Amino acid sequence: MTAEHRSRTRDAGSAAPYLRVDQPTWVQLAKYIWSVMRFDLGFSYRQNAPVLDVILQQLPATLILMLSATAVALLVGVTPACWPRSRSTASGTI
Repeated sequence: MTAEHRSRTRDAGSAAPYLRVDQPTWVQLAKYIWSVMRFDLGFSYRQNAPVLDVILQQLPATLILMLSATAVALLVGVTPACWPRSRSTASGTI
């Protein structure tokens, strides 16, 4: 066994209590569900901020994108559906 392998094994062992991987799966799941119900989504190491703050920071741009995509979908979907109906009533036939 190399020194690097022993070091990695020791680091993984010391992180087990912090990551709660030393507990049974059902306990981990129950704690996760309880934390999500309290809106405690954890900490983003990539953004170096709480996950809820990162989500709330990106929420306005997400809503704008969602609303504009919905408007385009309605325009593209409803207009062709209504087009034949308006042409047939304009000529007097149903």
